[in-house]
Amino acid sequence: TEHMASTYSNPRTVVVGNEARTEAFAACAPVYDSRNLLFTGAASHVTCFPQIVEAVAELPEFTLVVAGPEMPSDMEDMAIRSLGARFAKLGLLDRADLASAMTESLVGFVTYEDRATYATNCPNKVFEFAAAGLPVVGTPNPSFTSRVARGDFGVASREFSAPGLRDAIRLATGDRERWDTLSTNGRIWSADEGSWTRSGAALVSLYSELLRE
Repeated sequence: TEHMASTYSNPRTVVVGNEARTEAFAACAPVYDSRNLLFTGAASHVTCFPQIVEAVAELPEFTLVVAGPEMPSDMEDMAIRSLGARFAKLGLLDRADLASAMTESLVGFVTYEDRATYATNCPNKVFEFAAAGLPVVGTPNPSFTSRVARGDFGVASREFSAPGLRDAIRLATGDRERWDTLSTNGRIWSADEGSWTRSGAALVSLYSELLRE
């Protein structure tokens, strides 16, 4: 990964990821008419879940859908108090059910606290959402903003806050044509930067070079 590669000075280090996992989401078909905002993973302060809940609370047209492990009671209680019927908990899903959840959603969240780890690490869900054609809303971690800048498949909030995320959601969902563009760009970006073909070719090239020595 990029983070691990940054700890080595060896020029033969090859950066790869879990690109092959994106193939399961290529058949997803999210639609603009959905009002579901999808959060996957662990709900915690590290993943900015309280800020997401607060942001969605200010957008009454949307429902927050959470797919992941059992939620801490304080996080779940907060979501229920703030959102009521606009909060849905799916639990831990297999890849087929996760693909279905993506198809039924409008955007996916990629949110993390402002920590050094997330300045370089890019979570798998970025590639998965993009492969599914699901526009992404995320916090302004450098690992996320740099990819969004290159691929134009999502919106990074201006700050690590509920108002920032609220505004980013509005930007990602406010215009159907723009949403369609983000969706299409995500598939293109994931196929290019999230495809095992490129990483596999880089590894084969490295192996060939080593075998020649």
